[in-house]
Amino acid sequence: YVIGYAADIGTFVYNLTIPKTPKQEQPVAEFMVNENDFSSLFILKAEEGKEYAILPTYDANDFSLALNMLTEGASEISQQARKSAKGKQRYVVLQQGGDKKVAIAVDMKTKQKIDLPAEIASKNTQAVLAWVKANVK
Repeated sequence: YVIGYAADIGTFVYNLTIPKTPKQEQPVAEFMVNENDFSSLFILKAEEGKEYAILPTYDANDFSLALNMLTEGASEISQQARKSAKGKQRYVVLQQGGDKKVAIAVDMKTKQKIDLPAEIASKNTQAVLAWVKANVK
């Protein structure tokens, strides 16, 4: 993958697994922080059945791009959770799959992963989203 930032375009990701035909990856979720600042969450394929969730941020003062990995390494991310992340909402919840499901909550406005209590992180997407809306300002 090539991940970068361009003025007036924002963050971009290209998949280079087939070098002759690079493919631009589309964000799973986007949020307009202000007129000139957007948050974009990408889910990128890793090895078979595993993916990375990233929320790249660009610092115009330092001219630096941070990937902001939302998962600890490649993991299974629920297709249902991916569908619920679509759109332009402030809070996004992804469910890591596998034997033990664990929610990842993101505040797209602050561009930060939200620390969830263990008893909340093990709940379904709607319950996690309700907790986030009630407890994060």
